Amino acid sequence: MKIKHLTNTGSSRLLLFFAGWGMDENPFSTFRPTDCDFAVAYDYSISTDAQLQSDHTEIMIVAWSFGVIAADLFISHHPELPITARIAVNGTLHPVDDRLGIPTAIFERTLAGLTEQSLSRFNRRMCGGAKAAQTFSASRPHRSLDSLRNELIAISALRNAGSSWDKAYISLNDNIIPPDNQKAAWALANVDTIEIDAPHLPDLKSIFEREIIDKKLVAQRFGSAVETYDDNADIQRAIASELSERWRTLCPPETIDSLIEIGAGTGLLTDSLCQWLTPRNLQLWDISQISDRLPGQHQICDGETAIRRLSPETVDAIASASAMQWFCSPRSFIAGCSKALKKGGWLAIATYGPDNFTEIRKPPYPSLSKLTQWIGNDMEILYADEQRIARQFNSPKELLTHIRLTGVNAVTQDRKTITEARHIITRDLRTLTYHPIIIIARKR
Repeated sequence: MKIKHLTNTGSSRLLLFFAGWGMDENPFSTFRPTDCDFAVAYDYSISTDAQLQSDHTEIMIVAWSFGVIAADLFISHHPELPITARIAVNGTLHPVDDRLGIPTAIFERTLAGLTEQSLSRFNRRMCGGAKAAQTFSASRPHRSLDSLRNELIAISALRNAGSSWDKAYISLNDNIIPPDNQKAAWALANVDTIEIDAPHLPDLKSIFEREIIDKKLVAQRFGSAVETYDDNADIQRAIASELSERWRTLCPPETIDSLIEIGAGTGLLTDSLCQWLTPRNLQLWDISQISDRLPGQHQICDGETAIRRLSPETVDAIASASAMQWFCSPRSFIAGCSKALKKGGWLAIATYGPDNFTEIRKPPYPSLSKLTQWIGNDMEILYADEQRIARQFNSPKELLTHIRLTGVNAVTQDRKTITEARHIITRDLRTLTYHPIIIIARKR
């Protein structure tokens, strides 16, 4: 396997993209993800155990087509890497399989009949038609037929290592790996899927933008809203208060000597917790500003990656309200919390589900059932519930003002923000649905 770094901006974050069969860096050379460096892995005829020269504190993996099985093996070979998001696109952990991948007969015909002409036909099917294939050919890979043949042979021998994945995208018009096979494969792996109307090679840029959180933008938007947040975040305040109260009824306060709150911000949750908790070691983390009036030690950091750096079983409790939805991989974050908590330690979180702000967009947030599944692997869930709260406004302008003053559009880039604002105004939207989820668990 080869890994080509296409951008090196000095970012602490890296998007590592595992391309499909026959690729190199050329088709993706113009990709410029925001708030992270970008590298492409390809040519799996060599080895899937390549070394990654990286000092990034967060690595997000998106894998496409046969790149999925290569990424799965790479992840298993490198448990030391700070990998958060793991997103599969039109690939499975069973590359050649009649039910879960490319049917064996089709794979063998492709291998036996590989020529320049057959490769052109493959590209047309991959791209979804002649016009799209012509566009693709302008930046096509520079690979010999022998190298493609060797790569196919190597891929057919790969077996999955059972790495955990966050979600999988499935193109309903995929003419390479049958969509039904993909659905069956990810159902077997218990991984949520997102179906899209696209060919085997979809609009990868849109998937990157949807799944890779621009954390610099999150910090910027919340930093801009810090002076107005408390006066406008009535829903967030109510959620923080309920999380604290639910936890208080379950937790003897004397058992909490060390507490980390992630996403402390202006202190909505901190204030509620301090009414009944007095931990000797209180740490407040946030990616943006933390109010000077709040107690404890303050640390400006990315909680999703900082949690991984804690020593195992050293913390009594971890709490977070209205922050985890900004993480690239809630599943990885939960695993990090579980590792850091002492036996009998507490995890108290409030986040948002997939119906949050559905009037504007469909967010890629995990459901309550998925969150409880991830948490329940190592912890006993003592409370789990969700609500749907419709927040009414007098006008679309008032709704837009609420979004701006609370920073809740933090993950949308400027051009998307403008598009969403137009959508709100033209449809005369006056309602925002919040979908809060509260979970309290204790480590076994």
